[in-house]
Amino acid sequence: MQDNRRRRLETENNEDRQNRLEKRREKTKKQRKERILQEQNFKSTIKIFADVPCSICCKALYPQQRIALNTSSISSVIPHNLTELEKITTCSRCSNLLKKRKVPPQAFWNKMQVADVPEEINNLTEIEKQMLCRIVPFMKIIKVHNRFSQNWCKGQVVLFARDVIEVTEQLPLNLNET
Repeated sequence: MQDNRRRRLETENNEDRQNRLEKRREKTKKQRKERILQEQNFKSTIKIFADVPCSICCKALYPQQRIALNTSSISSVIPHNLTELEKITTCSRCSNLLKKRKVPPQAFWNKMQVADVPEEINNLTEIEKQMLCRIVPFMKIIKVHNRFSQNWCKGQVVLFARDVIEVTEQLPLNLNET
């Protein structure tokens, strides 16, 4: 292949050479323009961020995710403080449910937000956290001898519910119960 190319270059006249080089320059120029355009597109895209929250579930929304809804058509479903506004910004999930006259499960007035973890629980050891856990998992973990040397779960995992209040009565566990 190199020999064919070398022979072609040796037998090429000046005009053919100029044409070949001109095509290559145009191709390089086009690639450079595309690369610059892609870089500009990337830079403009990363400047866009989710800054407006959904009025219903308080999830941060990107501009393409925002849907404006008139509150007059859905006033029976939303709380009074939102009906005072003429339009609200929602995500697609909340918008679809509100159009069906249903309250979205993630709505802020449902009081379903995850609260901050108390400092007392953050300071617990792993064993203490496992004692407070409401579910006890049983599984078979095997050591895989590969270059990453990871642990794997093999077979079924069975989850048993535990009454946290009864934990104090169940402790300490015997060796045959673990």
